[in-house]
Amino acid sequence: MVKSIQYRKTSRLKDLVDKTVWWDNQGMLFAKGHTLGALLHDLDQYKESGQQDLQAAATYLKRCAALDLDFNKWYSELIADSSSPMYWTSGEEPDIIFQDINSALILIDYWALQLILSTTIDIICSQVPANIPPAIQGFVDQLKATHGKEHQLMLASNIMLSMPFCMQDENGVSSSQKCLFSGRVALFCLRRYQSDQLDMYEQRFLDLQVKKGLQFAQDIHQKEQTGWTPHISEKGTAS
Repeated sequence: MVKSIQYRKTSRLKDLVDKTVWWDNQGMLFAKGHTLGALLHDLDQYKESGQQDLQAAATYLKRCAALDLDFNKWYSELIADSSSPMYWTSGEEPDIIFQDINSALILIDYWALQLILSTTIDIICSQVPANIPPAIQGFVDQLKATHGKEHQLMLASNIMLSMPFCMQDENGVSSSQKCLFSGRVALFCLRRYQSDQLDMYEQRFLDLQVKKGLQFAQDIHQKEQTGWTPHISEKGTAS
């Protein structure tokens, strides 16, 4: 799933993923991540075709909106199935505390996937021509209001505020490794908007390397051109 999103390519496993009946929340989220990767692939192909088809653009927005509803339904069911709150805030930051490490890891993955989707929706909406039919304009305006800068920064902040919990020694190195995908997505968003808290969050991500020995975190902190940089970018396009 991660590689499908990273390189904005439909996974060769997607057909198998689509045919699988998932009984666990992690598997269901995994499948939706594959759907997001395929959507990004199709969007890039459309952009590369040079077409200026308003109807096609509207169709992609509807696909994005449908996937967003799917994510929201998954999240609502996840929360409803939990016998207690899955997370809460604590401290001056305030950092996010979770009921357990499994809850933390599945939620930061969810926030990262939602962030990628919201960024994609926001970018498409920003490129819609000014003179469009009122019905489409209303749909675009609603999506922009829901998935704009404030929403994206909220998701990115949630991820970064979850890092201290996930990086606790008792959770082991593997939990920190599993934060890399979500942390990268959040950091690109925070850099895109030059968040006031960017320096603090960059340092927090660098702590992955300092405390856990993960070289990838240091690479990203230094803004090196890793395989992620061109693909999950401020333009939302592959290069």
